[in-house]
Amino acid sequence: MPDVHVKTGIKGSSRKFTWEEVARHSKRDSMWVSVRGKVYELSSFAQSHPGESYHIRLAAGRDVTQVFEAYHDFGVASVLNKFYIGELETTELPTFPEPSPFFKEVKARVKTHFRTVGHDPSTPPIEMWARYAMILLAFIAGWFGTFCGSPINSFWTRFAWAVWFGFFRAQTGMYLHDGTHLSVTHSPWVWKIFGIIGGDFLNGFSHLHWMYKHVLGHHTYTNVPGVDPDNSVKDPGFRRLSHVQKWLPRYEGQERWAPMMYCFWSTFKRPDEVVEIYIKKKLMSIRVNDLTVSDHVIFWGGKGFFFITQLVLPCIWLGWKAIPLFIITEFAMSYWLTIMIGTNHVATGCDWPEPDPKTNVLPYDWAEHEVRSSLDFAHDSWFWTVFSIGFNFQATHHIFPGINQYYHPIVHEVVKQACKEFEIKYNYKATTYEAILLHIDHLRVMGKKSE
Repeated sequence: MPDVHVKTGIKGSSRKFTWEEVARHSKRDSMWVSVRGKVYELSSFAQSHPGESYHIRLAAGRDVTQVFEAYHDFGVASVLNKFYIGELETTELPTFPEPSPFFKEVKARVKTHFRTVGHDPSTPPIEMWARYAMILLAFIAGWFGTFCGSPINSFWTRFAWAVWFGFFRAQTGMYLHDGTHLSVTHSPWVWKIFGIIGGDFLNGFSHLHWMYKHVLGHHTYTNVPGVDPDNSVKDPGFRRLSHVQKWLPRYEGQERWAPMMYCFWSTFKRPDEVVEIYIKKKLMSIRVNDLTVSDHVIFWGGKGFFFITQLVLPCIWLGWKAIPLFIITEFAMSYWLTIMIGTNHVATGCDWPEPDPKTNVLPYDWAEHEVRSSLDFAHDSWFWTVFSIGFNFQATHHIFPGINQYYHPIVHEVVKQACKEFEIKYNYKATTYEAILLHIDHLRVMGKKSE
């Protein structure tokens, strides 16, 4: 089909577009997005966008309503009027109702708080920069302790270092997480560097894949069966997470065997990234736009650097002994991250809402949806607040992804109070142990044939 040429501007356009037509405009020279049913052509705006063209390029060709409203004030939408080209008449994925009084109020209160105290919510104080530096130094120490050090070091000494190394490899995920959520400074270069370091080079995980899967997918459609690519609901799947999945005999007792398999998470994640980015070009329901030369270089360069520094060179130095050490670091990192991720959303009490079959609209507005589908835990624990990568304040993070995690404990008080006033279910457990038990319980319930 030939390209669609339209004039921009709110007054002169009454065109109607299907989501398929919008999806075709995901190239650098023609980037269309939809916000609240209005279609905008943003290729001319991309270079002057505060986040540069990168994020618009990833978002192009799709409905970005929830991402837009999460990162901008509600009144900012009027700025897009001069780029307006028409209306979206069909939807590819489920949509959310208009922002509720709860969403509007909690955003207003948080904005007022930061204006009053004079802090920039995306720019962390020196304490947070010290934490970033400490994690990187601990990572480097773990690498040297595991694979270098004295040749007379015993295997068990290296084993201990490997567990340490795996733990702090998981912690470097904070770079990836904060960078791709644009929650560390207002500099696109800092965001990109954080994402590339924490994802591609230190862990072999593509930050580009994470942007599609986590930022555009999971954060927009949390726990929506068949749409959220982070909490995958497939037939058949590794686990049964929702009643929409057909029950199979192998799911019986999954609360016992599935957690034991979490150690292989990173083992499967890296090849999955290749398949989803290059072959399927889709992460469940989230389409992948064409990659640039730099995308290819970073994707493969990161994986190459990871395997050379964490497997090839250690094997040259230590021989076969490097392989079990590498596996230990992989298992330690995988367990830490999967347990944190599992307790956040895959837990008894978290909602798994489905859209109305006629309208394709979900039952709650996006902010309430995020609260109801998340589980917070251990807010009073310094350890979990620091080393869970901020995951223990999940509801707050999901509503305000652009706020640096250093401020989560403060913003959380605003969110919790608003939930109480608007009578919105808020899931919380005082300890991590209780949260993990809810994850196990959810697996148990979903593993039963009657569910």
